[in-house]
Amino acid sequence: MSPTTSSRRIAAFALSLTVLAAACSDDGNENANDSDTGLEVTDEPVDTAPGQEPITVIGVDFGFDGLPEQIKAGTEMTFTNASHTEVHELVLIRVNDDENRPLGEILSLPPEEQQSVGTTVGVNVAFPDDDGRTVMGDLRFSKPGRYILLCAIPEGADPDEYASAAAESQGGPVQVDGGPPHFVLGMVA
Repeated sequence: MSPTTSSRRIAAFALSLTVLAAACSDDGNENANDSDTGLEVTDEPVDTAPGQEPITVIGVDFGFDGLPEQIKAGTEMTFTNASHTEVHELVLIRVNDDENRPLGEILSLPPEEQQSVGTTVGVNVAFPDDDGRTVMGDLRFSKPGRYILLCAIPEGADPDEYASAAAESQGGPVQVDGGPPHFVLGMVA
């Protein structure tokens, strides 16, 4: 992926967080901010982490199942979509080591500040009832720290239109018609 494409994806991530903060502030959506600390990746053994074995994360309408609160560094994820109708993606973002603010506070930052919060590690897209395919980077928790996972595909996006738009996007953000992004509906961890 080119630096320009990477910059566009990070800018889109920042904008997404701003929309998410506004959407989750008053709607009672419990999934979007269940844990204000985020996902913790540690060097210490944890009971919920199977060591270096991949963790299978399942995209559902509208959330991620199978994701423990702690994961051992070096662990890789696989992504499967259990939805019969929605396309889902798993965008993995590593929060910078010097970023100590809770997730809720990060979500309320202005877009220009959100860009400096973390780095996109990988993106994996899964069509309805299918396994995901990595389209950028990888889904490995390469080192200890905090991570954010989200899906930014619009609700109700037609899978065929999405596939066609993705092929034409040349690595940039995919633009398709639909409702609000899935993270607004709770598909963020």
